[in-house]
Amino acid sequence: MSVTGTRGTEAEPEPAVSLADAPLLKLVALADHVTKQRWARIMESQHGLTAAGASVLMTLAWGIGKGFERGLPGRASHADLAKRCWVKPATLTGVVDTLARAGYLIRVRDLADRRVVWLTLTDLGRTRSLEISAQLRAAFPPTALEQDPEKAAIVRAYLIELIATYRNMESDEESDDA
Repeated sequence: MSVTGTRGTEAEPEPAVSLADAPLLKLVALADHVTKQRWARIMESQHGLTAAGASVLMTLAWGIGKGFERGLPGRASHADLAKRCWVKPATLTGVVDTLARAGYLIRVRDLADRRVVWLTLTDLGRTRSLEISAQLRAAFPPTALEQDPEKAAIVRAYLIELIATYRNMESDEESDDA
C-alpha cells in the first residue's frame, strides 16, 4: 500500500511512500490511530459510550491489573483502575462518574479500611461489557498474522518491549520533574 500527495506544486510531487518501508514506530502509531478511530466509532454509535468510557468499563470487567497479570475482574480501587488504564487518577474521575451515573459501576467503601473505595461492576455493567466484547470481536477479526502463532509471538514481544521501554521512560521523566 502506498500513500501519495503533493507538496504544494504540481512540479514537485511528493514521492510515493510504502508502508512496507515505513519505520516500525510509525507503523505502530498508524495502527494505533486506525484502531482508535474504529473503536471510538463503534462505541459511540452502538453503546453511547465514549472510547474512554468503554475502555475503562472493559478494563474493570476484564481485571487486567497493575502488571499485565494482576487485577480482580469486576472490582478495583480508583488508583488501581487508573494504573490498569495507564492514566492518572484525576483523568479517570470524570469517566468513572459517567459510568456510575449510567449504572455500570458503583462505589463501595471497604469495610476494613474506610479510606478505600472500591469501584465495582454492576450486573448492567457486566452485561454491557459482554455486549461490547462480542461486538469488538466482530469488528476486529484476527488478521492473518494474528492467526499465525509464531508471527503473533514476534509482534507481541515487540509491542510489549515497546510499551515497557517507553512507559519506564515516562515514569523516569515524571520522577525527574517531581
